[in-house]
Amino acid sequence: MKTSILLAALDPDELRRTIDDIVATAGGASDYEIVVCAPFAFDAPRTRFAVETEKRGSSWAYNRAAEAAAGEIVVHATDTKKFEPGWLDAGLACLTARDDGRVPFAACLPMFDPSAGDAFVGTAFGRLY
Repeated sequence: MKTSILLAALDPDELRRTIDDIVATAGGASDYEIVVCAPFAFDAPRTRFAVETEKRGSSWAYNRAAEAAAGEIVVHATDTKKFEPGWLDAGLACLTARDDGRVPFAACLPMFDPSAGDAFVGTAFGRLY
């Protein structure tokens, strides 16, 4: 099942780091693409750009990226977070295991490590009932 990871970005350097981080940590089992809405574009692995010509805010940018997405599952992410190894495969396993009739959900919880001076994403998976 194809997954589209959506990003809205304004900083090309931060976006390059985030794309590299996603590719390095997403896991090998996942069929995914990264779809970025930004006022620029560059070559990056697994990445397509939906270039915006006028800044209209992050909600508009995520909607624009969603329109360009080809995945059956859509993941919203930001270009300022780090991702834990295996986050995508683990999330997809939870979201696709619909054996109990409840609606699956996932939430990315921003966390901050003061010693590292950087934020990272901790992901919570579960069932909404």
